[in-house]
Amino acid sequence: MRAAFLFDEVYPNYDQALKVLGVLKDDERALLNTLVFRGLWGLCTPALGPDQMDRRIQYVQRLLFNMEGGLSGGIKDYEGLERLAGGDINAVVFNSIPKRLVHRGNERLQRDESYLGFMQVLADNPVHVKVFNGLIPTFEVRGKKIHVIYHVGSDKDFAEEILNHMQEDYPQLALDAKLKHVGWRFSVYDAQSENDFGLLKTIADLGEECESVCEETVYSLQQYVPEVIEELNSAIKVLRLDGPTAAQARNACGNLRHCLEIMANKLQPENVKLSENDLMDRYKAKLYDYVDKTFDQNCTYTHFLRNEIANLTLMLNKGVHEDWVHKILRPVALRMIILLGDLIHPRKTYPTRMVWDSSVEEMIEDRDE
Repeated sequence: MRAAFLFDEVYPNYDQALKVLGVLKDDERALLNTLVFRGLWGLCTPALGPDQMDRRIQYVQRLLFNMEGGLSGGIKDYEGLERLAGGDINAVVFNSIPKRLVHRGNERLQRDESYLGFMQVLADNPVHVKVFNGLIPTFEVRGKKIHVIYHVGSDKDFAEEILNHMQEDYPQLALDAKLKHVGWRFSVYDAQSENDFGLLKTIADLGEECESVCEETVYSLQQYVPEVIEELNSAIKVLRLDGPTAAQARNACGNLRHCLEIMANKLQPENVKLSENDLMDRYKAKLYDYVDKTFDQNCTYTHFLRNEIANLTLMLNKGVHEDWVHKILRPVALRMIILLGDLIHPRKTYPTRMVWDSSVEEMIEDRDE
């Protein structure tokens, strides 16, 4: 999610961005792959002058909710709400941060007198677009590595000042910190930087599509192959951990592999003949046989699914080495959900369109009876 941590502005305001990074533990920062923006938010408008506090408070309250009326943030107290409405507010925005880390950071920052609260930055809220647009990109965080970034037309000396401040006051952050020149990126000549909220809207739309696919798949599995859900639940518990061990990751891979084994026995209960020299796992052979029979009208998609089965089983049989747990386990799990959805919701190609075929559900129902 994109999240903003809000502070009463205190000089130097880049120190407040470092405070947010500093309250995260090393294993938590290792999960980050994000840009960090900072600067005064855009509530300073003549239409909402300081003599119109009630209107300004209402405006801030609108920031705390998404377009469906759901709460998207949390402020310390009503006094904090008044300070947000009436003061110069420094916003520290992470363009991508796990939700659990936002809440942990919020809890740990409560002791800071200048800290006011946080809110999720939403592309579908026009007030957010006005308030959070135009902030300055200051840090690039890639795991434990932190780059102080500057671009063509910006002040390198100021970037060096930030780095020196980090080294003096936040030595734990400065261990892997350095300057990084990003060329024309984020400069006045960078057309892409003007479309930042358009990109956020694209991410939100993709998230909705992924959620829809996951919901459809998981509910169908719960109805027809509930044993798979038990294995999925065990694997997903590992994904919730900040730093799963190699053993935990291997166990999660085992759970995901069991999903395929259960699906193979459910979709293709008859044994598949294997030659004595064929070392292929029997569950994989069953899935191949099922795919060949079910998707025979779409040869290209049949090859795609066979390759996906082969690639996933290769990864799951190999296990996961501790050095790439975070980078590999999560996309492997997502690919598994999509594959399970394809297997339980087969789609066949017709001359003008692709339609849903419920034959597998009917087949499973008949077998269960």
